[in-house]
Amino acid sequence: MIIRGAILGVLMAAGIAFAGETEVRATVDSSSYLIGDPVTVRLEFDHEEGASLSPMFGDTLGVFSVLSPPVLEPGSPTHTTGSFVVSFYDSGAVDIPPALFSIVAPGETLRTVFTPPIPVRFSLVPVDTAQPIMDLKPPIDIPLSVAEIAVIAGIALAIAALLYLLYRFWKKRKERGPAVIDEPVVNVPPHIIAFDELGRLREERLWQQGRAKEYYSRISGIIRRYCENRFGIHALEETTPEILDRLGGLEVHREALDTIRQLLVQSDLVKFARFVPEIPEYEKSMTDAHRIVELTMEKPVLQVEGKNEPEGEHVRS
Repeated sequence: MIIRGAILGVLMAAGIAFAGETEVRATVDSSSYLIGDPVTVRLEFDHEEGASLSPMFGDTLGVFSVLSPPVLEPGSPTHTTGSFVVSFYDSGAVDIPPALFSIVAPGETLRTVFTPPIPVRFSLVPVDTAQPIMDLKPPIDIPLSVAEIAVIAGIALAIAALLYLLYRFWKKRKERGPAVIDEPVVNVPPHIIAFDELGRLREERLWQQGRAKEYYSRISGIIRRYCENRFGIHALEETTPEILDRLGGLEVHREALDTIRQLLVQSDLVKFARFVPEIPEYEKSMTDAHRIVELTMEKPVLQVEGKNEPEGEHVRS
Protein backbone atom coordinates (compact mmCIF):
# COMPACT_ATOMS: atom_id res chain seq x y z
CA MET A 1 0.00 0.00 0.00
CA ILE A 2 2.89 2.39 0.82
CA ILE A 3 4.52 1.78 -2.59
CA ARG A 4 1.17 2.23 -4.38
CA GLY A 5 0.54 5.53 -2.57
CA ALA A 6 4.01 6.79 -3.45
CA ILE A 7 3.50 5.96 -7.13
CA LEU A 8 0.11 7.76 -7.17
CA GLY A 9 1.68 10.82 -5.53
CA VAL A 10 4.39 10.97 -8.22
CA LEU A 11 1.79 10.73 -10.98
CA MET A 12 -0.34 13.54 -9.47
CA ALA A 13 2.73 15.77 -9.19
CA ALA A 14 3.49 15.06 -12.84
CA GLY A 15 -0.03 16.11 -13.88
CA ILE A 16 -1.52 12.61 -14.36
CA ALA A 17 -4.76 11.25 -12.91
CA PHE A 18 -6.72 8.03 -13.41
CA ALA A 19 -10.42 7.13 -13.30
CA GLY A 20 -11.37 3.56 -14.17
CA GLU A 21 -9.91 2.90 -17.62
CA THR A 22 -9.22 6.60 -18.22
CA GLU A 23 -5.81 8.32 -17.87
CA VAL A 24 -5.79 12.11 -17.66
CA ARG A 25 -2.81 14.46 -18.13
CA ALA A 26 -2.93 18.22 -17.58
CA THR A 27 0.02 20.53 -18.23
CA VAL A 28 0.78 24.25 -18.56
CA ASP A 29 3.49 26.05 -20.53
CA SER A 30 5.20 27.49 -17.46
CA SER A 31 5.11 27.42 -13.67
CA SER A 32 5.50 31.22 -13.32
CA TYR A 33 3.20 33.98 -14.63
CA LEU A 34 2.41 37.65 -14.08
CA ILE A 35 -0.87 38.65 -12.45
CA GLY A 36 -3.69 38.49 -15.01
CA ASP A 37 -1.71 36.49 -17.58
CA PRO A 38 -3.77 33.88 -19.48
CA VAL A 39 -2.74 30.34 -18.54
CA THR A 40 -3.45 27.62 -21.11
CA VAL A 41 -4.13 24.22 -19.52
CA ARG A 42 -3.47 21.47 -22.06
CA LEU A 43 -5.34 18.17 -21.62
CA GLU A 44 -4.79 14.60 -22.80
CA PHE A 45 -7.21 11.74 -22.15
CA ASP A 46 -6.47 8.06 -22.82
CA HIS A 47 -9.78 6.22 -22.51
CA GLU A 48 -11.87 3.28 -23.67
CA GLU A 49 -12.59 3.10 -27.38
CA GLY A 50 -15.45 5.38 -28.47
CA ALA A 51 -15.83 7.17 -25.12
CA SER A 52 -17.04 10.80 -25.11
CA LEU A 53 -16.02 13.51 -22.64
CA SER A 54 -17.72 16.74 -21.53
CA PRO A 55 -16.53 19.51 -19.16
CA MET A 56 -18.52 20.04 -15.96
CA PHE A 57 -17.47 23.52 -14.80
CA GLY A 58 -18.50 27.01 -15.81
CA ASP A 59 -16.97 30.51 -15.75
CA THR A 60 -14.85 29.88 -12.64
CA LEU A 61 -12.56 27.13 -11.40
CA GLY A 62 -11.97 27.75 -7.71
CA VAL A 63 -10.30 31.17 -7.44
CA PHE A 64 -9.44 31.14 -11.17
CA SER A 65 -11.50 32.84 -13.89
CA VAL A 66 -12.12 30.69 -16.97
CA LEU A 67 -11.29 32.94 -19.95
CA SER A 68 -11.88 30.24 -22.57
CA PRO A 69 -13.99 27.10 -21.96
CA PRO A 70 -12.57 23.64 -22.69
CA VAL A 71 -12.35 22.59 -26.33
CA LEU A 72 -11.93 18.81 -26.76
CA GLU A 73 -10.72 17.22 -30.02
CA PRO A 74 -10.77 13.42 -30.45
CA GLY A 75 -7.42 12.35 -31.93
CA SER A 76 -8.32 8.67 -32.15
CA PRO A 77 -11.03 6.35 -30.76
CA THR A 78 -8.98 6.00 -27.54
CA HIS A 79 -7.29 9.40 -27.28
CA THR A 80 -8.70 12.91 -26.83
CA THR A 81 -6.83 16.19 -26.49
CA GLY A 82 -8.00 19.67 -25.56
CA SER A 83 -7.30 22.84 -23.65
CA PHE A 84 -8.87 25.70 -21.73
CA VAL A 85 -7.59 29.09 -20.57
CA VAL A 86 -7.73 30.47 -17.01
CA SER A 87 -6.35 33.51 -15.20
CA PHE A 88 -5.66 34.61 -11.63
CA TYR A 89 -5.70 38.19 -10.30
CA ASP A 90 -3.54 37.97 -7.19
CA SER A 91 0.10 37.19 -6.42
CA GLY A 92 1.62 34.13 -4.78
CA ALA A 93 1.80 30.37 -5.22
CA VAL A 94 -1.51 28.66 -5.96
CA ASP A 95 -2.79 25.39 -7.44
CA ILE A 96 -5.03 25.32 -10.49
CA PRO A 97 -7.89 23.24 -8.96
CA PRO A 98 -8.98 19.86 -10.36
CA ALA A 99 -11.32 20.27 -13.33
CA LEU A 100 -14.31 17.92 -13.49
CA PHE A 101 -15.20 16.07 -16.73
CA SER A 102 -17.88 13.48 -17.42
CA ILE A 103 -17.06 10.43 -19.53
CA VAL A 104 -19.43 7.95 -21.15
CA ALA A 105 -18.09 4.81 -22.81
CA PRO A 106 -20.25 2.64 -25.09
CA GLY A 107 -22.41 0.34 -23.00
CA GLU A 108 -21.48 2.03 -19.71
CA THR A 109 -23.14 4.54 -17.41
CA LEU A 110 -21.90 8.08 -16.99
CA ARG A 111 -18.98 8.61 -14.62
CA THR A 112 -16.67 11.50 -13.76
CA VAL A 113 -12.94 12.15 -13.88
CA PHE A 114 -10.86 14.98 -12.36
CA THR A 115 -7.68 16.51 -13.69
CA PRO A 116 -4.85 16.72 -11.12
CA PRO A 117 -4.08 20.08 -9.46
CA ILE A 118 -1.28 22.08 -11.14
CA PRO A 119 0.98 24.29 -8.98
CA VAL A 120 1.79 27.72 -10.48
CA ARG A 121 3.06 31.06 -9.17
CA PHE A 122 1.85 34.57 -10.05
CA SER A 123 4.09 37.61 -9.59
CA LEU A 124 3.63 41.38 -9.69
CA VAL A 125 4.76 43.39 -12.70
CA PRO A 126 8.39 44.46 -12.00
CA VAL A 127 8.82 48.21 -11.49
CA ASP A 128 12.10 50.09 -11.92
CA THR A 129 12.06 52.33 -8.83
CA ALA A 130 15.22 54.09 -9.95
CA GLN A 131 13.37 55.85 -12.77
CA PRO A 132 11.20 58.96 -12.07
CA ILE A 133 7.43 58.75 -12.48
CA MET A 134 6.37 60.66 -15.57
CA ASP A 135 3.11 61.37 -17.41
CA LEU A 136 2.57 59.59 -20.70
CA LYS A 137 1.72 63.00 -22.22
CA PRO A 138 1.87 66.52 -20.79
CA PRO A 139 -1.48 68.04 -19.73
CA ILE A 140 -3.31 70.16 -22.31
CA ASP A 141 -4.82 73.51 -21.28
CA ILE A 142 -8.27 73.99 -22.81
CA PRO A 143 -9.89 77.41 -22.15
CA LEU A 144 -13.53 77.40 -20.99
CA SER A 145 -16.16 78.94 -23.23
CA VAL A 146 -18.88 81.32 -21.99
CA ALA A 147 -21.49 78.56 -22.28
CA GLU A 148 -19.40 76.16 -20.19
CA ILE A 149 -18.87 78.82 -17.51
CA ALA A 150 -22.64 79.42 -17.41
CA VAL A 151 -23.31 75.69 -16.99
CA ILE A 152 -20.77 75.42 -14.15
CA ALA A 153 -22.27 78.45 -12.40
CA GLY A 154 -25.77 76.99 -12.73
CA ILE A 155 -24.66 73.66 -11.24
CA ALA A 156 -22.95 75.47 -8.34
CA LEU A 157 -26.12 77.48 -7.62
CA ALA A 158 -28.27 74.32 -7.74
CA ILE A 159 -25.93 72.55 -5.28
CA ALA A 160 -26.00 75.57 -2.95
CA ALA A 161 -29.82 75.64 -3.04
CA LEU A 162 -30.00 71.92 -2.32
CA LEU A 163 -27.62 72.25 0.63
CA TYR A 164 -29.72 75.12 2.02
CA LEU A 165 -32.92 73.09 1.78
CA LEU A 166 -31.24 70.12 3.47
CA TYR A 167 -30.05 72.43 6.27
CA ARG A 168 -33.59 73.78 6.78
CA PHE A 169 -34.99 70.26 6.86
CA TRP A 170 -32.37 69.10 9.38
CA LYS A 171 -32.97 72.15 11.59
CA LYS A 172 -36.74 71.60 11.71
CA ARG A 173 -36.29 67.89 12.41
CA LYS A 174 -33.87 68.71 15.22
CA GLU A 175 -36.36 71.16 16.76
CA ARG A 176 -39.11 68.55 16.58
CA GLY A 177 -36.84 65.96 18.23
CA PRO A 178 -38.72 62.69 17.50
CA ALA A 179 -37.59 59.65 19.45
CA VAL A 180 -35.95 57.07 17.24
CA ILE A 181 -36.31 53.44 18.30
CA ASP A 182 -33.88 51.02 16.72
CA GLU A 183 -35.51 47.79 15.68
CA PRO A 184 -33.76 44.70 17.05
CA VAL A 185 -31.76 42.66 14.56
CA VAL A 186 -33.09 39.12 14.28
CA ASN A 187 -30.53 36.50 13.31
CA VAL A 188 -32.37 33.70 11.54
CA PRO A 189 -30.65 30.29 11.98
CA PRO A 190 -29.22 28.80 8.75
CA HIS A 191 -31.48 25.73 8.90
CA ILE A 192 -34.64 27.89 9.09
CA ILE A 193 -33.50 29.80 5.98
CA ALA A 194 -32.70 26.54 4.15
CA PHE A 195 -36.05 24.91 4.98
CA ASP A 196 -37.90 28.04 3.85
CA GLU A 197 -36.02 28.18 0.53
CA LEU A 198 -36.54 24.46 -0.10
CA GLY A 199 -40.27 24.86 0.57
CA ARG A 200 -40.56 27.73 -1.91
CA LEU A 201 -38.56 25.74 -4.50
CA ARG A 202 -40.93 22.78 -4.14
CA GLU A 203 -43.96 25.05 -4.66
CA GLU A 204 -42.51 26.48 -7.89
CA ARG A 205 -42.61 22.98 -9.52
CA LEU A 206 -39.68 23.71 -11.83
CA TRP A 207 -38.78 20.16 -12.87
CA GLN A 208 -42.46 19.38 -13.57
CA GLN A 209 -42.27 22.20 -16.17
CA GLY A 210 -39.17 20.70 -17.83
CA ARG A 211 -36.77 23.16 -16.13
CA ALA A 212 -34.47 20.49 -14.67
CA LYS A 213 -31.26 22.54 -14.97
CA GLU A 214 -32.78 25.50 -13.09
CA TYR A 215 -34.21 23.14 -10.43
CA TYR A 216 -30.82 21.53 -9.70
CA SER A 217 -29.03 24.89 -9.85
CA ARG A 218 -31.41 26.24 -7.21
CA ILE A 219 -31.31 23.19 -4.92
CA SER A 220 -27.49 22.96 -5.02
CA GLY A 221 -27.31 26.71 -4.36
CA ILE A 222 -29.51 26.33 -1.27
CA ILE A 223 -27.30 23.56 0.14
CA ARG A 224 -24.08 25.45 -0.71
CA ARG A 225 -25.43 28.59 1.01
CA TYR A 226 -26.52 26.52 4.04
CA CYS A 227 -23.03 24.94 4.33
CA GLU A 228 -21.45 28.38 4.07
CA ASN A 229 -23.63 29.82 6.86
CA ARG A 230 -23.54 26.68 9.03
CA PHE A 231 -19.85 25.71 8.80
CA GLY A 232 -18.20 29.02 7.86
CA ILE A 233 -16.74 27.88 4.50
CA HIS A 234 -16.86 29.68 1.13
CA ALA A 235 -19.11 27.04 -0.46
CA LEU A 236 -20.69 29.41 -3.04
CA GLU A 237 -17.27 30.19 -4.56
CA GLU A 238 -15.73 26.70 -4.51
CA THR A 239 -16.00 23.62 -6.69
CA THR A 240 -17.64 20.43 -5.48
CA PRO A 241 -14.29 18.68 -4.71
CA GLU A 242 -13.12 21.71 -2.69
CA ILE A 243 -16.36 21.80 -0.65
CA LEU A 244 -16.15 18.07 0.11
CA ASP A 245 -12.49 18.44 1.08
CA ARG A 246 -13.29 21.26 3.53
CA LEU A 247 -16.27 19.44 5.06
CA GLY A 248 -14.16 16.29 5.39
CA GLY A 249 -11.87 18.20 7.76
CA LEU A 250 -14.79 19.15 10.05
CA GLU A 251 -16.84 17.00 12.39
CA VAL A 252 -19.69 16.60 9.91
CA HIS A 253 -22.21 13.76 10.25
CA ARG A 254 -21.02 10.91 7.98
CA GLU A 255 -24.46 10.31 6.40
CA ALA A 256 -24.80 14.06 5.78
CA LEU A 257 -21.37 14.22 4.08
CA ASP A 258 -22.24 11.30 1.77
CA THR A 259 -25.62 12.86 0.94
CA ILE A 260 -24.00 16.25 0.18
CA ARG A 261 -21.55 14.51 -2.18
CA GLN A 262 -24.36 12.70 -4.06
CA LEU A 263 -26.53 15.83 -4.34
CA LEU A 264 -23.75 18.19 -5.55
CA VAL A 265 -22.33 15.68 -8.07
CA GLN A 266 -25.86 15.00 -9.40
CA SER A 267 -26.44 18.76 -9.75
CA ASP A 268 -23.10 19.21 -11.59
CA LEU A 269 -24.04 16.44 -14.03
CA VAL A 270 -27.40 18.08 -14.81
CA LYS A 271 -25.98 21.63 -15.09
CA PHE A 272 -22.81 20.93 -17.08
CA ALA A 273 -23.16 17.49 -18.72
CA ARG A 274 -26.84 17.74 -19.79
CA PHE A 275 -27.63 14.65 -17.72
CA VAL A 276 -31.41 14.00 -17.47
CA PRO A 277 -32.41 12.24 -14.20
CA GLU A 278 -35.28 9.77 -13.85
CA ILE A 279 -38.51 11.25 -12.42
CA PRO A 280 -38.10 9.72 -8.90
CA GLU A 281 -34.64 11.32 -8.59
CA TYR A 282 -36.08 14.85 -8.54
CA GLU A 283 -38.08 14.18 -5.37
CA LYS A 284 -35.16 12.20 -3.91
CA SER A 285 -32.93 15.26 -4.35
CA MET A 286 -35.45 17.37 -2.41
CA THR A 287 -35.65 14.71 0.31
CA ASP A 288 -31.83 14.50 0.45
CA ALA A 289 -31.57 18.29 0.82
CA HIS A 290 -33.96 18.24 3.81
CA ARG A 291 -32.04 15.30 5.29
CA ILE A 292 -28.72 17.18 5.04
CA VAL A 293 -30.13 20.13 6.99
CA GLU A 294 -31.81 17.89 9.59
CA LEU A 295 -28.58 15.98 10.28
CA THR A 296 -26.30 19.02 10.57
CA MET A 297 -28.44 21.84 12.00
CA GLU A 298 -27.66 23.23 15.43
CA LYS A 299 -29.90 21.64 18.06
CA PRO A 300 -31.97 24.03 20.28
CA VAL A 301 -30.85 24.23 23.92
CA LEU A 302 -33.34 24.15 26.83
CA GLN A 303 -32.70 25.58 30.32
CA VAL A 304 -33.25 22.77 32.88
CA GLU A 305 -32.68 23.54 36.60
CA GLY A 306 -29.91 26.05 36.00
CA LYS A 307 -28.12 23.89 33.41
CA ASN A 308 -28.15 24.10 29.63
CA GLU A 309 -29.39 20.81 28.26
CA PRO A 310 -29.86 20.06 24.51
CA GLU A 311 -33.40 19.32 23.40
CA GLY A 312 -33.52 15.63 22.58
CA GLU A 313 -30.38 13.54 22.00
CA HIS A 314 -27.22 15.60 21.42
CA VAL A 315 -25.74 14.82 17.99
CA ARG A 316 -22.34 16.34 17.35
CA SER A 317 -22.38 17.74 13.82
